[in-house]
Amino acid sequence: MLPALRPAWIAGLILVLMETLADYGAVSVLGVETLTVGIFRVWHGMQSLEAAAQLATLLLLPVAMLLFAERRLGRAVPGGGEDGGRRIPLPRAGAALALGAVLAVLAAALLIPLLAMIAWARAHPWPIARLLALATDTVLLGAAVAAAVTSLGLALALCERAGRQAASLRLAVALAGLGYALPGAVLAVGMLALAAPLAHAPGLSFLGIGSLALLLVALSLRFLRLGHGTAAAGLARIRPSLGEAARTLGASRRRRLLALYLPMLRPSLAAAALLALLETMKELPATLLLRPFGWDTLAVRIHAYAAEGMWREAAMPGSRPRRPGASRRRLAAAASARHSPAPQGSRDNAAGPPGPRS
Repeated sequence: MLPALRPAWIAGLILVLMETLADYGAVSVLGVETLTVGIFRVWHGMQSLEAAAQLATLLLLPVAMLLFAERRLGRAVPGGGEDGGRRIPLPRAGAALALGAVLAVLAAALLIPLLAMIAWARAHPWPIARLLALATDTVLLGAAVAAAVTSLGLALALCERAGRQAASLRLAVALAGLGYALPGAVLAVGMLALAAPLAHAPGLSFLGIGSLALLLVALSLRFLRLGHGTAAAGLARIRPSLGEAARTLGASRRRRLLALYLPMLRPSLAAAALLALLETMKELPATLLLRPFGWDTLAVRIHAYAAEGMWREAAMPGSRPRRPGASRRRLAAAASARHSPAPQGSRDNAAGPPGPRS
């Protein structure tokens, strides 16, 4: 039984390790020094893209080691899945213990924090207009990324289904899988390095540092794996004979796509879009590094409050009323943006959270 479960628990362990390496929000708030925190510190504090790129390269080393370990150790055991569908009944005491352990994890990870945040949010009224503005920006960004991820993932899956083996297609599929494995901070630093020369390039200035288009491209590359994997799995459930029959009847490629594949892939594409939307809404490192000046999402605003120890305000973004000096500070920060690509703002400023605590 244990050898048969080895690929599953190794994959789960490596996933947890990779998520821990990529995390920024919790470790920065709790004051834990990690490579991800160092990337933000040298970029926001020293304005050094070279130093941030060096730290991002160091962060790539453990990620590459984990991917190599998953490939070597996570192979399926021959004959290990023969009894995979057989249930093992537990005695009454064992079943109660297993259920209690699962409920304890659920309560500690979700129910207790959720009840505390609801209580804090009810105790601190918030301006609805500010909350709606943050939610609108977050949902619009998530919807744009979901549309791009779903469309590109479906296109890659259809090209694979057509049997094309071009080198460019294999490279695109490999990049689609690599983007989801990379930490968000590493991908963001790479995008910053690519976008720096585009600031003064004719016709490409919209992809410069601090542009919304750059953030959209980075997040689409980050979550392209979700669209491609889900679309490929949905296409695998469609028998090739259906497409061959439609082609025999004279249906064009466009007709087969619209009348055959898209209706049958609707649940898979909806699942991919929903996953991409949720991942974009909670993505913090890439959004924090690449977002335009003065442009926040719910995740960014929550981190800004949590980084300053304002836990009750973090329970509901935008809960703290604006003070009279906020407008003057915002104008001063906007004026200083001409001399600093990533200005530091106060907690009332939408420029972003302060640097992580030491």
